Amino acid sequence: MSFELNKTNIILNSSTQTAFIKENLKLLLLLFLTSFLLFNNKPAKYLNRIKSRINHFVQLMSNRYNTRSYKTKQHPYTEALNTVIIEEGGFPGGLFNEGNTCFMNSVLQSLASSNEILNFLDKELLEKSQLSKKILENEKTNEEDININRNSVDIRFSERLHQLLEVLNNKYYNRNYTTKPNQLLKTITRGKNNRDVVLGDDQQDAQEFFQTLITELEKNVKTIEKIKDPEKPKETKNELKTVKFKDLPEDALFEQDNLNKVGTVYIPSSLMDPNIVDPENEEDRLYTPHKLMTPLDGITCERIGCLNCGENGGIRTSVFSGLSLNLPSDSMNGILKLSGLLNEWKKPEIIEGVECYRCSLNLLKEHLIKLVSKDENPEHIKYLQDVDELLTEKVIDEEKYKALRDEKFIARISKSKKILIARPPPLLSIHINRSCFDMQTFQIRKNNSRVVFNSKLNLTPWTTEFKDLQLDARLPMSRKEEENEVKFKQDEDEHIGHESRLAHERVQKEFEEEYYSNDETSEEDQEMPENPPNYSEMENEETSSEDEEKVEEKEDDYPQPPLTLNSVKAINTPNSPLTYQLKSVIIHYGSHNYGHYIAFRKIRGCWWRISDESIALVDEQEVLGIPGVFMMFYEYDYDPATKKMKEDMKVAELNKKIEDTMIKNAELLKMKEEEMRMAELASESENNDSAQNPEEEYREGGVLLEQEELEE
Repeated sequence: MSFELNKTNIILNSSTQTAFIKENLKLLLLLFLTSFLLFNNKPAKYLNRIKSRINHFVQLMSNRYNTRSYKTKQHPYTEALNTVIIEEGGFPGGLFNEGNTCFMNSVLQSLASSNEILNFLDKELLEKSQLSKKILENEKTNEEDININRNSVDIRFSERLHQLLEVLNNKYYNRNYTTKPNQLLKTITRGKNNRDVVLGDDQQDAQEFFQTLITELEKNVKTIEKIKDPEKPKETKNELKTVKFKDLPEDALFEQDNLNKVGTVYIPSSLMDPNIVDPENEEDRLYTPHKLMTPLDGITCERIGCLNCGENGGIRTSVFSGLSLNLPSDSMNGILKLSGLLNEWKKPEIIEGVECYRCSLNLLKEHLIKLVSKDENPEHIKYLQDVDELLTEKVIDEEKYKALRDEKFIARISKSKKILIARPPPLLSIHINRSCFDMQTFQIRKNNSRVVFNSKLNLTPWTTEFKDLQLDARLPMSRKEEENEVKFKQDEDEHIGHESRLAHERVQKEFEEEYYSNDETSEEDQEMPENPPNYSEMENEETSSEDEEKVEEKEDDYPQPPLTLNSVKAINTPNSPLTYQLKSVIIHYGSHNYGHYIAFRKIRGCWWRISDESIALVDEQEVLGIPGVFMMFYEYDYDPATKKMKEDMKVAELNKKIEDTMIKNAELLKMKEEEMRMAELASESENNDSAQNPEEEYREGGVLLEQEELEE
C-alpha cells in the first residue's frame, strides 16, 4: 500500500503556474515536434516510446510542482502518520537520471540507508585520514621510513561519498530535493574495466557499480594504512602470517564478537592447518589474521574433503564482500524463497573423480603388506614403513605424497565442497543472479522468478562458530548445523503484499510488451524510460467514472489505513545477535540487457520507494511483496543491552508518536465539533427568539413600522 505525505490542499498560484510554463515551454515544444516527426516516419516503431516519454514528463512535473490534488479528509491514522513523518524529517533526497544512471542511483540510495556505512566513512576513514595528515605534518616523522609524501593521503572518493550520502539522508520535510552524483563519479578511477560503469553511457549492471564502489573504498583504506602512528611499534617488512595469542593487539577481533566492528579478525591457525598442534598454554597458541577492509566484508570457511575416508586439507578461510545467489534454471517464473536460495548456496558440491592422497596410500599399503608377507624384501619393508609414517599425519603433505606415489595405486573418489559463513559482515549484500542460458534461443536471458524474503534474516542456519567445525568430510561441517536448520527455520510468506505485487508484475509485463514485442525494433533502439509507470496508482486505474462518482458520494468513509510501519511478522520475529535487519532493496524491470532499477530504502523508521527523482512513501507490506528483486542489503542491528533490534525500537517510538498525535487530533476535532455544535445551538436559539416576538419593530427610512402595517 502506498500513501502520500500531505499537509494541506496544494494549489498552484499564478506565479508558480508562470514559472512552470516558462521553464517547460521549450521542452513541451520539443516533445511535440519530435513526436510529430517520428510519428510520420516510423509510427509503429516509436509511437509507444513517445507516449511513455510524455507520460513520464507529465508525472515528473506533477511530482516536482506538487500539482496533484489531495482529499481534504483523511483517515485519522494516515493524517497522524503524515504529521509525524514530516516532523521526523519527511522526504529523503533523490538523484537525477542523467540518461542511463538509474543503476548508479539505486545503489547509492541503498548505501545511504546503512548506518554501518555512514559510521565507517565518518569515523574509520575521515577521522583516520585527518590523523594521517597530522602525522605527515609532524616534523619528527621520518618520511623515508614510511616511504610516503605529504600529498598521498588522497581519500577524495570517501569524502565525496560521505557528502553525497549525507545529502540523500538530509531532512527535506514536505518538499522534494534532487541532486547529482557528478562530484563522486569524478573521483572514481577510470580503468578499462569500469570506464563504461562510471560514464553511464550505456545500461549497466547495478552489481558491477556496487563492486566498483567497494574497490574504491578499499583503495582509500589501504592509502591510510600506509601511514603508521609513530607511537605504535614498527612492523617488519616480512610480517609473520601467524601471531601468538599473547602478541595480539588490543583491538583484535575474534569469530563472531562485535559484528558491527571492522578490523582484523584472528582465526586459530590449527583449523587452517590440522598438522599444527595447539600448545597447552593458551598464550602461545597461533592465530592467522584476516583483514576486513569495509563494513561489507565478512569471512567464509570452506571444507573440501574425501567422502570415503574423510580426509581434508584443513579449513580454507577467505574474505567476501557479498553473496551472489543463483536462481534455478528449471524455474523461470516461479516463486522461490530467500532461505531456499541460501540453503542451495551452502549445499555440498560433489566433485567426482578426484585423487585422494590418503585413499591412494591405503591402497598402496595393502599392496605392500601382501608383498612383504610373500617376500621380506628390505626395500619393500622400508617403503611400507614410510607409507605408514605418512599415514599417521592428520593431513597428507603433498610433497611427501609425491615422493611415495605409485601410478598403479591411485584412488579416484568423490569429494565434497562445503561452505558456511564464519563471520557475517556488518552490512550483508545479497545479489540475486537472474541471468540464465536459454537452451532454445542459445542466448542469455533474465529469470523472472519471484524471490520471497522477510524484513529480518536470522543467519544462524548458514553460519558456524570455529569450535563447532568438524574436519571429517563425511560429517556435517558444523555440529549444530542440523539443529540450527530446524530451530531457526525461516518462514517467508509468499502471499504478503499481494496487491502491490500484482501492480509491480503489471509494470514488468507492460514494459516487456511495449519495448520488446515489436519485432521491428532493433536492440540498439531499445531503451528503458527513466521512470516506470507509477504502479502505486495502477491498482485503481481501471475504475470507471461511475465508480468515481460513488466514491465522491461516500467521501465521509475513510480508506483502510496501513496496519503499522512494520509487518506483524517482523514484530513477532525473535531476535538474536545473528538477526539482521532489511535496510534496502533494489529491483529491476525489463530484460537481461535493458531495463530500469529502482530502490526501496528505509530511513527514519519508514520505507520509501525511490526511482531517481520520484520519491514516495510506502509501507513494509509493499516492500516485502515486490517481484524482480535484484539486490538486498541486510544490516547488523542487534542491541546487546536491550536484546532488541534498534530498528524495532525506532518504529515503536514512531508508533507511539503516531498514537499520541491521533489522540491529540481527536481531542482537537472533538473541541472543534463542540464549538460548531454550540454555534448551531446559539443560531437556533436566536431564530427561536425572533419567531416568538410577533410585535418586532422594523426601521425603514428612519420610520418605525408596526408588524400590522407591514402586513397591510
